[in-house]
Amino acid sequence: MKINKLILQNFRNYKHLEISFEKRLNIFCGKNAQGKTSILEAIYYLSLLTSYRTNQDIELINYHEQEFRLYAQYQNTYRENSLKISKSQLNKKRECSINDIILSNKDYIGEFKVVAFSPEDLDIIKGEPLNRRRFINIQISRINKYYYSLLVNFNAILKQRNKLLRDIRDGAINKNNICVWDLEYVRVATEIIRIRAEFFKEFIPLACDFYDNLSESEQETLSCEYKTNCNIGYLSKEEDQEQFLKVLANSLDSDIKRGSTSIGPHKDDFIFFIAGHDVYKFASQGQQRSIVLSLKLAEISYIQQKTNEYPVLLLDDVLSELDELKKEKLLQNIPSVVQVFITVTERRLLPDSIFNLDSELSYYQVVNGMVN
Repeated sequence: MKINKLILQNFRNYKHLEISFEKRLNIFCGKNAQGKTSILEAIYYLSLLTSYRTNQDIELINYHEQEFRLYAQYQNTYRENSLKISKSQLNKKRECSINDIILSNKDYIGEFKVVAFSPEDLDIIKGEPLNRRRFINIQISRINKYYYSLLVNFNAILKQRNKLLRDIRDGAINKNNICVWDLEYVRVATEIIRIRAEFFKEFIPLACDFYDNLSESEQETLSCEYKTNCNIGYLSKEEDQEQFLKVLANSLDSDIKRGSTSIGPHKDDFIFFIAGHDVYKFASQGQQRSIVLSLKLAEISYIQQKTNEYPVLLLDDVLSELDELKKEKLLQNIPSVVQVFITVTERRLLPDSIFNLDSELSYYQVVNGMVN
């Protein structure tokens, strides 16, 4: 995939910005808080209807304005397509369309594919399990629209079940009233976990192979363990649901006291190991960065395998944290057909080899929301 044109209106510090992209490598250079990252953030939002910097869309709207608009033309294997998104502060509504056809979130997400890496992505490794679940959910949702529907359904059921637990605790309803909800809760949750497990079988070996390429030591073998508390054996769906129901029933009294559900995919985690050691406890900053880089490179490969399309790659202020060897290895592992957008605060942070690709390179200077 390749972006040919991008327009931002009232997005972050841009009142209006229009850029056409003719080259594969696009470098945005400028000091902090000038608007470099906002360009990459807009591209990411056009893919997944969310920002990698904030969960609050209102923060994306230019100060003193009531609405932002994004527009892009992108090329896939078959044709050129247009993307349009508007988000209003007044009615909180968002409208998104592809080729002027208005779509639901489920139908929109995943059509235009982007992989982004920013310093915040280190939280996938060193942050809370929520960050790792979000990473998994994004990867699967843009390939599997059914999975996205399951997540939406699951969150609604979980919210209702938690309300029932509090009502039971407060004596408002009988304990037996939750049984019907449990059946649907287990059906949807089991499906989510089984899809996640299948994803791990395909995705994690890709990440481990890329880590081997990036690592400077043959002893640093990467592995990963998917952890769920639902006692699922990945046999038949019926057997998995039966085991899940038993665990859920055993936790009912404590869940009532707590007023929330303690068993389910919203508690899942995945743990990385280097040479058998938990990276959360033992990995260095350099090792953590290498793991995240491996995950991002694996995203590119996984998307290409599943869709026969290469995603657009966003590298937001990443190179400043890497030594020269890691920069070169990163560039060597990016497929030569991938369109890349890079932000840096100084030109010297770019690896020397990138300037050998002059025919493929566009260089932009960003100052106070102006791009030259």
